[in-house]
Amino acid sequence: MLMSRIDRYIVMQLLGVFGFFALILVAIYWVNRAVGLLDALVSDGQSVGVFLQMSLLTVPSVVELIAPMASFGAAVFVANKLTNDSEMVVLQALGFSYFRLARAALIFGLIVALMMSLVTNFLIPAAASQLRELNGEITRNNTAKYLKEGQFLQPDVGIVLYIREISATGELLDMFISDTRDPMVQQLYTAQRSFVINDASGPKLLMVDGMLQRKLRGQSILSVSRFADFTYSLSALIKDTPQGQRGISELSTLDLLRAGPNAVAETASAVGWLRYTGNLRLSWPITAAFTAMIGFATLFLGAFNRRGLLWQILVATMLLIVLYLVHIITLSRAPAWPNGWILAYATPVLGAVLTWSVLWRAGLPKGKRRLIPAQNGAAR
Repeated sequence: MLMSRIDRYIVMQLLGVFGFFALILVAIYWVNRAVGLLDALVSDGQSVGVFLQMSLLTVPSVVELIAPMASFGAAVFVANKLTNDSEMVVLQALGFSYFRLARAALIFGLIVALMMSLVTNFLIPAAASQLRELNGEITRNNTAKYLKEGQFLQPDVGIVLYIREISATGELLDMFISDTRDPMVQQLYTAQRSFVINDASGPKLLMVDGMLQRKLRGQSILSVSRFADFTYSLSALIKDTPQGQRGISELSTLDLLRAGPNAVAETASAVGWLRYTGNLRLSWPITAAFTAMIGFATLFLGAFNRRGLLWQILVATMLLIVLYLVHIITLSRAPAWPNGWILAYATPVLGAVLTWSVLWRAGLPKGKRRLIPAQNGAAR
């Protein structure tokens, strides 16, 4: 009963500090992203509500990024606090081994891994899907913004647009477009009727019963072409991106692991990249658990010192950097290999090896002998 209470006591401290660190890091990353997003949306004439909705949908991806660092920081902070308050020394004097003391950090790591699994496998795909739908809605709103009757509009430099009337059915009557973006060519489009259509490549303007007039700079010849129907891309005018297909972040983990022909065609990605991403969704939460274990266990190295655990904290930080370097290297290389998805588990495997090595090193008899005189000296 005593042991379970000790575990609960340490785990609650770890969760509290983890929540604080995660909140601070999420706020920093979120503000950094939100500034650029706010600039883009405000300049595009969008409301504050759209900005808040889009910025909140980016939070799950931010949580995925900062959770391992927050768990590491919480483990180091709590282990340092327990040592400075002599609680760790008391537990060791009661016969707790280093592996037994690390059990609370393991429980904490498993809780973080479970939360991370929910974020990476469910929240991020759902948020990415909603974000795409919201972008599609913004695209339609932008299209409507540049289609107003009885006004000369300039949606972009070199483009002038005029519509005499918009019917109740959405038909655009007597449209005029002047396109002088190419300094060597001036193009004038006129059409009796036009319709806005949407497909995977973005919004388009279908012009019916019209005429195209082209004049090259430096020449006095005007080329005139009449057409029964003509398609003019509105994506170039309003600078929208295609919204029809899903991206990798929207696919479920099962779809990524299967990497079927439909997923490859829809995302325009290689099979190796899809499988690596799917396995990374499973392995990254485990990595977050081991960053906590490494941070907690590394502070066991060396004897008790009233001056603090500065060098242990530096060692823990170096081990975290090594872990992230391995992750970056595998992320850049593994997707190009046929069975590169296996390397998605290189980081958590290395984390497990480092954790065991640190705990084994801390439990060597030499370390125990160094701790006993310090306790005896304190007793005298």
